Amino acid sequence: MSNQLRTDQSLSKIENSFFWGIILISVLLSIYLITTMLFYQSLDKLSLISAINFIRHFNFILSVLAVASCLMSYNRSKKENIFIIALMYLGLSTGILFGQVDYLTFLSNELVITNYITVSASLLRIGILLIVLQKNSKLKQLILSHKKKSILFVILFTMIFGFIERIVNSYGILNGNFFFIGYNLFLFICYTSVSIHLFMSGFKEKDYLFPILSSSIFMLALKALYAIIALNGSVQLSLNVKLMSVAITYIGFLIVIAGNFVDLFLSSLRIKLLNNKLTLFYKLTDDNKHSYMFLMDEQLNILYANKKMQEYYHETDLHRLNQILPPYMLAHEKNHLIRQHLNQTGKWRGSLNVDLNNVKRTVDCSIQVITENDGKKEIAVTYFDKSKELELEKLKVYDHEKTQFISNLSHELKTPLNVFCSVIQLLNQMVNVNDEKFKQIYLKYRTSLDVSGKRMTKLVNNLMDISKIEMNTLVPHFHNYQVIQLLQDVTAIISAHPCCESVSIKFQTDINQHLLKCDGSMIERILCNLLSNAIKFSSPSTTITVRTLIEGEWFVLEVQDEGIGITAIDQSLIFERFVQVDKSLTRINEGIGMGLYMVKSLVSLHGGKIELESAAHKGSTFKILLPNLCLPDTPCKSYEPDTYKIELELADIKKS
Repeated sequence: MSNQLRTDQSLSKIENSFFWGIILISVLLSIYLITTMLFYQSLDKLSLISAINFIRHFNFILSVLAVASCLMSYNRSKKENIFIIALMYLGLSTGILFGQVDYLTFLSNELVITNYITVSASLLRIGILLIVLQKNSKLKQLILSHKKKSILFVILFTMIFGFIERIVNSYGILNGNFFFIGYNLFLFICYTSVSIHLFMSGFKEKDYLFPILSSSIFMLALKALYAIIALNGSVQLSLNVKLMSVAITYIGFLIVIAGNFVDLFLSSLRIKLLNNKLTLFYKLTDDNKHSYMFLMDEQLNILYANKKMQEYYHETDLHRLNQILPPYMLAHEKNHLIRQHLNQTGKWRGSLNVDLNNVKRTVDCSIQVITENDGKKEIAVTYFDKSKELELEKLKVYDHEKTQFISNLSHELKTPLNVFCSVIQLLNQMVNVNDEKFKQIYLKYRTSLDVSGKRMTKLVNNLMDISKIEMNTLVPHFHNYQVIQLLQDVTAIISAHPCCESVSIKFQTDINQHLLKCDGSMIERILCNLLSNAIKFSSPSTTITVRTLIEGEWFVLEVQDEGIGITAIDQSLIFERFVQVDKSLTRINEGIGMGLYMVKSLVSLHGGKIELESAAHKGSTFKILLPNLCLPDTPCKSYEPDTYKIELELADIKKS
């Protein structure tokens, strides 16, 4: 990376050197030409005809090279103004080819507009250059959208109007000195304005190409100024003067050509630097040992896949790989969400459950849209398999839950065992005392022994049932029951229990009788668990309501309380096994967090579902939805509530 930084700095220094070197050369050439205009008057004469032929052909070759240089620079940089300037040089090159610039002057001792330049073609060139000064003009966009037609128009315009103007000028209409000076002054101002504009643009953007073009166009401004000086007599109209006028045009073309070579040189340096960066990027991508990476076009055809991906699928051919691997963004249920994010932000990241070589995996996937210079879009996809990390995380959670469960279980067992041990110790002390005293001690602690025994029995039963659920050996025994009567009987037994003295339990229903396919003992247990929870977390003098109703294909059982409620965060957790909102060992209510997990499991065995509506300090409503079905051709079976099991479920409720 440090080598890349040094290379970037080196390239920047080279570009700056060329930038200021071009400016210095342009200034020195300008000083030389101006000095020559004013002071240099004699050169050896050449043969006129051979000079004209040489100058004409050589100048045309230089002009063609200059046009080609501009077009090459435009092709590399895609800068609009470079193409506009190329059109100007194309018009000048066409004028040189048809003898519209400089050459008629050699055949005359008079310097007039008709033997110096073709005005119509010159105005076209000025008009093209003035387009450079305009930002986002419609004319510029029209030219750029019709490049070939623009090139053809410039060539034909220069040829046709040059021919027409030569016929018209044979009458000497535009041969006055005033028009000659005024028109060349106009050319000088226009060329200079465009030159300054390009120079300032290049200076601001640190782009050496525009100062090159600025210098070349400034040579044309000097050419116009030189013509004015020659006409005023400060320079003798000799062959030397005529050659100097052509030489200025040469220099303008040579600057463009030389500038293009500089551009090629710097471009090669940039390409080399870019190739180094691309090689580094390619190695980082292709040799990535952590992530799978591939690139797709807008039609979701794979354009590139890194080695890790090719090795995983044992396929290096992209066409066959495209058939093996369905693009995740199309094959996944999150398709709509992914596309929406890509359209809005151009990127998406999230977890996906996918098939990797017919194996279910969870991957962390990142998708990004890449837009190229020509507007084409490609889609880069990076993903890595995080299933192992998730499994490790699950193991950590499971280990934490196991630790929490053992802690709770120890606490729950310790309380009744302490009662047993304490009472046994006391009874052992009283064994040699009279029977009446022993009986009094037993009667005093009999209830505590009974409750502790029931708590331990409930705990062991729940643990055994959870094991059966997880081993899929707990199977419901379905019969048709009068479910309203069943629920009323269970509610009545619970409401008469001593633990419910401080609360009121009401049963509400609009249905007198209703046959339902269910397991009677499981329905009893579901209601006991829900009412047990409601009683535990309800304040004195509050009401608990048991409600039944039919909602379409569902038979609904609701248990509503006015207790402490459950926060939104805890609502997503309470149906998990061994989860309690209050995990402290000093909590008021007993239990190890199996009740609601058991309820959910029993409801699922019936093909039903459980819903919860609650908020902190606003009570809770548990809603059990069971399929409203009956077993066909099966008689109704009566159900007697199991009082002992109900007492077991209520054993861990402390009396208020």
